[in-house]
Amino acid sequence: MKKSVLAFALTIFSLNVFALTGNDFLNSIERKNGSFVDSYKGFSAIGFLEGVTERVITSYRVQYRKDCPVGGVSNGQRLDIVKKYLENHPDTLDLPAEVLISKAMHNSFQCFTYLEKFEKP
Repeated sequence: MKKSVLAFALTIFSLNVFALTGNDFLNSIERKNGSFVDSYKGFSAIGFLEGVTERVITSYRVQYRKDCPVGGVSNGQRLDIVKKYLENHPDTLDLPAEVLISKAMHNSFQCFTYLEKFEKP
């Protein structure tokens, strides 16, 4: 029974990953006076950003047997990179946040790949 509940929870979570759009992510990281407007959403966005980044870094290590320099960049710096990318590409904000985060990091670190299958035609 516990395994069934866990499997169900993981399935629901994995379905919601692509429900987060660039608009949602950008709204989540909105700041006022140096603090997130909504702390829960802001810190959740940082966790999401870290998860996406670490997944891609690990995939790169496994595939190419070398490190990607993005591993030494702080979450604050990563957040700034992604925020700037989203603000400079408003026409893509309806895409999944995971894709946009990957693209933003790819623009800064060439070893960082992104999910091309979600690009607009």
